[in-house]
Amino acid sequence: MADSVDSILSRKYPAKAHAKRVADYMKAHGGSGSGVIYLEGQKTRMIEDNDEAMPFRQRRYFYYLTGCPLPDCYFTYDIEAQTSTLFIPPVDPDEVVWSGLPTTVEEARERWV
Repeated sequence: MADSVDSILSRKYPAKAHAKRVADYMKAHGGSGSGVIYLEGQKTRMIEDNDEAMPFRQRRYFYYLTGCPLPDCYFTYDIEAQTSTLFIPPVDPDEVVWSGLPTTVEEARERWV
């Protein structure tokens, strides 16, 4: 029987499996078996003449490889070692007052990488 939606959503995002699939595709189409895949997430963009951020939408390829919906992140995947690293922005104490605590490194590791 198929998994329930809640069961599927409670699992960790298969970021490494997605990155490996992309690396395998690259190798099959003449790419090297070594190197690093590097992607930048969407940056926070501010509304002109305003102190608010524009509505955020993550870049599709970044989201496919990471599942991470946070702005200002970076992702690397070492093809040979098959290791992935997600770089999330550091905590800005001034921003915590307005937006609350951001995602921690431990939370990001549990959810996405």
